[in-house]
Amino acid sequence: MLDGDARYAARLQAILDTTVRHLGNEAALAGIQWSNGERLVLAAGTHKAGLSLRRPEDAVIMIASQTKTLVAACILKLFRQRGLSLDARACEFVELGPIDAPVTIRQLLTCTSGLGEYDDLMFTPDYRGDVTLSPEELIKLTVLRGPSGPPGDHFEYANINFVILALVVEGISGLAFEEAARQLILKPLGLVMWFAAREELPAAQMVSGYWQSRDREPVHIAELDHSAAFATGDAACSVSTAIDFWAGLADPTNPSGISLADLAAESVQAPLRVRKPASLGVQYGYGLEFRSWAGDPVVGHPGSIHGARSGSWVDLEKGIVTTVYVTSQAQSTEDPRIAALRYPGPALYTAMLQTAYILDDLHRRGAA
Repeated sequence: MLDGDARYAARLQAILDTTVRHLGNEAALAGIQWSNGERLVLAAGTHKAGLSLRRPEDAVIMIASQTKTLVAACILKLFRQRGLSLDARACEFVELGPIDAPVTIRQLLTCTSGLGEYDDLMFTPDYRGDVTLSPEELIKLTVLRGPSGPPGDHFEYANINFVILALVVEGISGLAFEEAARQLILKPLGLVMWFAAREELPAAQMVSGYWQSRDREPVHIAELDHSAAFATGDAACSVSTAIDFWAGLADPTNPSGISLADLAAESVQAPLRVRKPASLGVQYGYGLEFRSWAGDPVVGHPGSIHGARSGSWVDLEKGIVTTVYVTSQAQSTEDPRIAALRYPGPALYTAMLQTAYILDDLHRRGAA
């Protein structure tokens, strides 16, 4: 370790401590991996989160919408294996019920399908997290919400795109999405500590996070029904697995046959006027966002689900992977503007990447 390493790591640790202590969160975890494979994993938490943070690299966290990148990777691999076109219509592979728009696989991957979002119809102050919804029911909710525009017209972030894509994976592979994901991507990358809510989440290993609806006691995120986030936010994994996933896909020669370069082969830019906050300023590939949090271009994906928020970002040129997770006791009745401030995502991403860049530069100079 160089002399500067501990100083900059301590600064990042202080940011995590502040995120917990001053913003009222349960836990904050951050991981960095450099191109030489060296890692730094830091954590901060309340006494309730303490047990799961003794070995923060093994702590299990909800990855939320980072799941979308895995869905996209599965689609690309299946379509390559079968010689299928991304411009094929989704209805060729799965029954879309009341959706009659000619939506293509490519449009779903890039969130340009024009399909609306269903979450504002159900995630209200009275949402208790105890209702099981099938993917087909989520499609019906989307139709009730109405379209955001005609297919191919513009980008608008919407979970339903990846619900449908996961159904396409199931239809082509003949497997439940969780098992298809393991066979197509996770096992080739050597990843084991990955869990889907449709099976069972490992509550004892998970970093504490809670959801409290109106007039109800807080419920641990592992005990919530995540069916409304099928394949779009219902998965969990260890911090080390998250780093391995992104680092694995960053390698164009990885055993899965799909890389971040494949997922970044095409992108669209969100318009300046959007309907959903998650769309603002986004350049989107296939289940992948393009950002410049610390000035240099990175790719990755943020995630948000009740009681847990996250983001992983990869600098492909420098071979640096960063990942951050924050859990909280989210309350349905809290002012959304205050709730949003409890997770300063862009600031955390920037701090992570700046720390990674500084330490990378120190090591390069020390080796010179």
